[in-house]
Amino acid sequence: MSADALVRMVLFSEALLLGLGIALLVAHAVWWWWYDRWIGGRVEAVRAALRGALAAGDARPAFARDFVRLPMRLQIYLLGELAPHLSGAERHALRRHAKHAGLLAKAEALCRSWFWSRRLFGAKICTLVGHPADVVLTLLADANPSVRAQAIEWALHRPEPAVVASLLRMLRDRDGRCRFAAQDTLVRLGHAAVAPLIACLPTADRATTLGALDVALTMADARLLPPARTLAGSPDAAVRARAVALLGALGSAEGVALVEQALDDVDPHVRLAALKALGGLSHWPAAPKVARLVLDPVWDVRRQAALCLRALGAPGTLFLRQLRVSDDLVASSVARYALDLATVGARA
Repeated sequence: MSADALVRMVLFSEALLLGLGIALLVAHAVWWWWYDRWIGGRVEAVRAALRGALAAGDARPAFARDFVRLPMRLQIYLLGELAPHLSGAERHALRRHAKHAGLLAKAEALCRSWFWSRRLFGAKICTLVGHPADVVLTLLADANPSVRAQAIEWALHRPEPAVVASLLRMLRDRDGRCRFAAQDTLVRLGHAAVAPLIACLPTADRATTLGALDVALTMADARLLPPARTLAGSPDAAVRARAVALLGALGSAEGVALVEQALDDVDPHVRLAALKALGGLSHWPAAPKVARLVLDPVWDVRRQAALCLRALGAPGTLFLRQLRVSDDLVASSVARYALDLATVGARA
């Protein structure tokens, strides 16, 4: 074979391969275009049937087979689309339909998978339909943080003390997403989380205590007064600061007295927390003690003390006017700043 013939054969082969590649790309694009239209029609049909079944209360809806044949990502998409807008009987009906379609059994099997992505899918389905499967509870200790975070969200459907205790232990999780998810779920559990939280605090480590106090601050339940009172005397300044903030949120007479005592704390973060709490309560009898902190050696404490006096109303304003002419230039400027804020607020 001559050299020219060999070159022509190579060029022909390359052209053939290029044409074949282009044809495959076009065929793939056409196939995806057809598949998107086809699956879009099926999804729309299942969506309409699912809404109709929920509205009519069908015990054995006809769409179940079509629903379970959809790809899992689309099943989760449809459930995620409907679940946030359902409550009570409608959510129970959605769970019943999912069980009839075999989706709950499939989700439980996925939760036992060796692959974390499948365990995540299973936990997500159980969360969306509110399925209280025990297998999801084991995922709170999963090796993958995404799975743990999803299991924490699911725990909202299981407000038992044992589950809440597991959530409290996860406040010290090594992954930030899991810690935030645990705090969010505990806050949403509300009343159901208060008693386990109180039981947890006496023996909790530092990380759990700080996270639990952050959760307790959003609850402001009167039953939290005894542990808050105890923790206000903790040797850890961060714990004391959060406990003081909690005492201020509770607003009892005993708690307010402890907050006033915290104005003399050696740590500036605790003094800051006490000032914010008193300002939020507008507890004007503390104005003389607060005014002394305008001369505090820490700038942030000085500024917060001036803002606290501003929040105390007329008694606080009187002290600010006295401090405005103080020989301490910093105290004078801070007092002037707070008074100017009050003037601007009044004009607005």
